[in-house]
Amino acid sequence: MAGNADEELVSALWRLGESMGIMFQMREDELGVFGSENAIGKPVGSDIRLAKKTLLIAIALKRLDPVPRAELTRILGRRDATGDEILHVRRLIETSGARSELISRMNALATETGKMIDALAAPEDPKEQLRNLVDFLRTRDR
Repeated sequence: MAGNADEELVSALWRLGESMGIMFQMREDELGVFGSENAIGKPVGSDIRLAKKTLLIAIALKRLDPVPRAELTRILGRRDATGDEILHVRRLIETSGARSELISRMNALATETGKMIDALAAPEDPKEQLRNLVDFLRTRDR
């Protein structure tokens, strides 16, 4: 808008930004459970201790059988959860397939975002920079 782009381009960039923001948050949710404390700058498992309603947790709760689901919900939101309990939750999430599903959804969103970039009425250089940003959002480790 500031560059006097037409409504079609502004709308396309808006959708692109929204898609990238979702991808950022999906990766953030995964890193909050499976990332390195040194890399992410916060304690791994803090999302679990704070019972953050992330897509990763929602998928795990949906996929888990009743007993492991109860184990997960028992630990979620416990600020005093031990390191072993956090590791147990990580294993539950992993074995439920929630992490794989989240990564699959993120990759599908990256593909769709790439198609949005390809369709932009813009020079190739900025489009390539946007593609690199999408790849970074999908693979970042911090």
